[in-house]
Amino acid sequence: MGIDLNLIHWLKLRLDQEREHCHRKIEYCLIRTFSELKKKDMASIHISENFNDRLFQKLLQLETPKESFTDRILNQFVYNRTANYAFAGAMACIIAGIIIYNSDINQNTTDSTSVVQTNSFFTDSPSSQNFVTGDEENNLLDELKTNPDEVLFLQKLEKYYKASGKESTANDVRILINQIR
Repeated sequence: MGIDLNLIHWLKLRLDQEREHCHRKIEYCLIRTFSELKKKDMASIHISENFNDRLFQKLLQLETPKESFTDRILNQFVYNRTANYAFAGAMACIIAGIIIYNSDINQNTTDSTSVVQTNSFFTDSPSSQNFVTGDEENNLLDELKTNPDEVLFLQKLEKYYKASGKESTANDVRILINQIR
């Protein structure tokens, strides 16, 4: 039985070697055939002996156009997809930040000249309330008259209230300035 297995093994090796030998012969034949076809094709093309030199000289004579500054900028930023995505992402983040910031400001701030409804009368809360009594007002006016810098400050304050649209408060400050003079 051991001899039979060795014989079968020897036959398989022999057949594999013969197949491999046949494959090599076929490969060599194909290579020879293709090389002969290539030689026939190349024989039909007549290229002069100095063809390589002339081709090399023409390639040396070719000039590549130099890019201008604007072309470089266009290539680097406008036509660059990665840069476009980066700019779009940055702009989206900035816009989202501005929107969130503005919505927080609008929710957190209240207008100091709010309108309050009491008994169907609309009044401007800050300008309709008198926080200073007569004696205190006279003392305040005397103090303001002694310092001219405070009058300039009140004038700037009046301009600020006018610019911000709080006309009634600006008018109250104007009345106070007129009382000082």
